[in-house]
Amino acid sequence: MVTVFVSRKFSWLIAAVCLVITSICVMTLMRTNLYLPPLVRVALWLFIPVMIYGSIVGVRQLLKPPKMFCADRKGVTIYHESRRNRYTDKGVFLPWEIVGNLTLEKLRVGGDPPGRTWIILCTLKVPAPFPVQAHSAAWSNSWNDLTICLDAFTGTVSKQELLDRLIPLWRAGSK
Repeated sequence: MVTVFVSRKFSWLIAAVCLVITSICVMTLMRTNLYLPPLVRVALWLFIPVMIYGSIVGVRQLLKPPKMFCADRKGVTIYHESRRNRYTDKGVFLPWEIVGNLTLEKLRVGGDPPGRTWIILCTLKVPAPFPVQAHSAAWSNSWNDLTICLDAFTGTVSKQELLDRLIPLWRAGSK
């Protein structure tokens, strides 16, 4: 059985960046409160609670990292919800019988500048019993509902090691 959680290094990054930005906002308001335009002051005061919330989320993920997916001989349970870009407690089950192939790929993602991320590309034989795009870690408009991606970058097990752990389970479950 393979259980993959969100890596703590990203939770540390979220918490640290939010705390730094919060402290910068507070120091700016304390030192230059009289010299800032009113609109800037309001924006900073609104930004502080958002950053405090981000810090809380980062610390909470440090203490109890969210589960990305679990795989066993029957299939893989995916906890990723791409519409809201979060991980839920209730996942969707993808049985190995309908998975035709597993490959590790480096996928180009949008942004400016565009970046790359690692995914496990699962090619399906028949449509999945759930909306594929809603639970796929990445999506390309050229793909159809017979392709789903598992995140192979932000987890506690990633890249080639993750693929090496999934392939024996897939082979045992697809017989």
